Amino acid sequence: MSTYANILIGDREFNVRSDGWDKETIRDAVREYVAEIKSKVKPEYLLKAVLDAITSDSATDYYAPFALGYCGLPSYQWKIEVGKRGGVKIRGGRVKA
Repeated sequence: MSTYANILIGDREFNVRSDGWDKETIRDAVREYVAEIKSKVKPEYLLKAVLDAITSDSATDYYAPFALGYCGLPSYQWKIEVGKRGGVKIRGGRVKA
C-alpha cells in the first residue's frame, strides 16, 4: 500500500509518495538530517540548514525520502517542527475526505 503524505517543515512544503512510510519513519528521516547537521551549525540556523539539505537532496536525487511541493489527494498531512537543540516533533494525521 502506498502512502501519500504532505509535509510542512518550517515554511517549506514537501511530500512523500512511497510504500511503507509512516509517521515514525518520516520523523526518523528528519532526525537523521538533524543529527548530521547539528554539530556543523549554530542552533539558531539549524532549521534553515536542515531545510536546505532536504531541498537539495529532493531536487537532485530521485530516491531522496522527500520530494518538493505538495502532492494531490494525500492520505496524511504532517507538520514537523525542529527545535533549536535538535528535537523533532511531528503533528497532524489522516486527511478527512
